[in-house]
Amino acid sequence: MRTGDGAPDAGVARAGERGGPERRGDIGLRLVGALTWYWFLRARLQEGQAWIERVLAAAAAPGVERTAARAWALNGAGWIAVARGVGQDPAASGASDHPAGSR
Repeated sequence: MRTGDGAPDAGVARAGERGGPERRGDIGLRLVGALTWYWFLRARLQEGQAWIERVLAAAAAPGVERTAARAWALNGAGWIAVARGVGQDPAASGASDHPAGSR
């Protein structure tokens, strides 16, 4: 289930291939929801965000029920986005374009 570097990529990819269309979405959503902390703690935020977006897009097919698994995946996407600073205004956070020490 893990690739050479220990990442669970193959498991995430296979989760989308099992069961019928409605089941595939649920398995993938449950898996990325559970892996959120793995990606967060291992500082693999970009990888996690990419997998969550991929699974959410696949699960957005017509007729796919909105479940608790989808909510967990969306929650994971939110945590990763916050950790990556996605959507933050640098001026509001006190960040500057100046390198440290040049002030």
